[in-house]
Parts: sequence; C-alpha cells; structure tokens
Amino acid sequence: MVNPITFQNINFSDTVNNLDFTKNMLLTLVILIAVWVFYLVLRLVIAKRCRNLKKRYTWQTRIFYTFLFISVFLFGRIWFGGLQDLITFLSIIAAALTITQKESLMNLSGCALIYWRELFHTGDRIKVGEYYGEVTSIRTFYFQMLECNPNASGDQTTGRIVKVPNGLVITAPLINFSEMIPFIWQEFSIIVTPDSDYETVRQFMIEQIDQRIKHYYLESKHYLKKYVRNNFISEQTLKTQSFIKIHIAEPRGIEITVRYLCLPAEQRQVETQVTEALLTHLKTTGIAQLAL
Repeated sequence: MVNPITFQNINFSDTVNNLDFTKNMLLTLVILIAVWVFYLVLRLVIAKRCRNLKKRYTWQTRIFYTFLFISVFLFGRIWFGGLQDLITFLSIIAAALTITQKESLMNLSGCALIYWRELFHTGDRIKVGEYYGEVTSIRTFYFQMLECNPNASGDQTTGRIVKVPNGLVITAPLINFSEMIPFIWQEFSIIVTPDSDYETVRQFMIEQIDQRIKHYYLESKHYLKKYVRNNFISEQTLKTQSFIKIHIAEPRGIEITVRYLCLPAEQRQVETQVTEALLTHLKTTGIAQLAL
C-alpha cells in the first residue's frame, strides 16, 4: 500500500512487529519490577519474623530461586508465544547445554539436590570428597566452606575459604557431622602414673567437663528425638562417659579418657579450661602425677 502523502510503501507487518516488540518490552519491565518488589517485601518479612540466622538464610535463598523460576517462565511465555514454542525452545537450549556445559548442569543439579534433600545447611560441618570444613554459604554453582584441619587438635579451622562445586555432592560421598545434632562427640585423654588415685582424677575430669557442656545435652535431646523419629536408628544416650585402660607404650601408666558432647568450634576451649583446672587440682592435692 502507498501512503497518499509521502507516496512511500507502508509495510503493515513491520508496524505490527514493532508494536508487539514494544508490548513485550513493557510487559517484561512490569513483571520484572513486580517480581522484584514482591521478593524484597518477602525478604523484609522473613528478616523481621525469623530470628534464626540459618533458617533466615535458607528461606531467603529458596524464595530467590522460586521467583527466578517464575520470572524465567513468564518471560518465556511473553517472548516465545505459546507453551509449545517455549517447550521446543527450552528443549533445544537443554540439548545444547548438555553437550557444551556438562559441569555447569551438574552444579545446578547439585544445588537443587542440596536444597531439595536438605543435605546440609549453612553452619554445618561436612566432609565431601577430600574437602572438610564448615559451610558458610550455598550458591548456584558452588558452596563455600571454611576449611578445617582434621589433623590439628580440635579440628580447628585453617582460615582458608574453599569453593566446592555443587556437582561434587552427586559423585562423592558426603558426611554431615551436624545432621543429627549440631554437636559432635569429642575425647579428652590423659595418662597418670600407676600409683595415682585415678578414680578421683576421672571423677574430677567428668565434673569439670559437665560444668561447661552439660547444657548441650539438654539442647541435643530435641534434635535427637526428631532425627530418631524420622530415621531407622536407635536413640543414643546423651551423657559424659569415661574409660580407663592400661597404657603399655611410653609413657606407661593408666590412661583416662572422657568422651563428651561439644560444639566443634568450642572443643579446644573446653579442653584448655579442663586441663588448667586439672593441673591446678593435682598441684594442690597431690593425688596423682601425670606420666611424662
């Protein structure tokens, strides 16, 4: 068709396409703003009502990925028309990504598995493959850990941050030391000479440890009952335990071992406090001597 004023051809298909593009852009912008506002409002609500930092982080992350999925779905419906076209487009993209981005897809699958099965949360102490430490954050393609040294006394952190690909949880064994209860069992051992009053020393060590960690047992009962109810395991006895054996190798004597429940980060502090109290008690009473 010719414009009677300018005598130029008018292409109605280009005009319609421009209108559709403008409409799609406006709809995309409106949806983007609406989704972002709802996301920020929910984050504020969770921040005010959820005092537990670990639960707050988990809920905020879940909401973020939920809104991200909704946004991608709506944008696909706007720009690719019907559902059939969207499915076809996503199938082509998925096939291409499977070939070129295998590791990225594994990491995305690992991220979904971590949240869906709740393999671990931020703050948990885990070991996956050769990596061991405390989880500080969970991202889309990797999670961060504060590295711990299992060979050091008290499994103390090294100060290094390790970024582990999420796909590793699919292919490597995963140990969660905090899944059943947020505390772990620790052992504190000393060796006294054979002529020492080892029974009094053992009782003193138990009393000193219980003074510092007895409240952990009360907190652990709630976690343990819930875990026993949802899994086929027997309920454990939560109390400080002690063991005595003859230590034949050098230094020879009687070895006293106390097993107790403690937060991983506080193990060294508890052990130091008990050691100081024990040395002071032995020096004052003279009931025993350490085998050196």
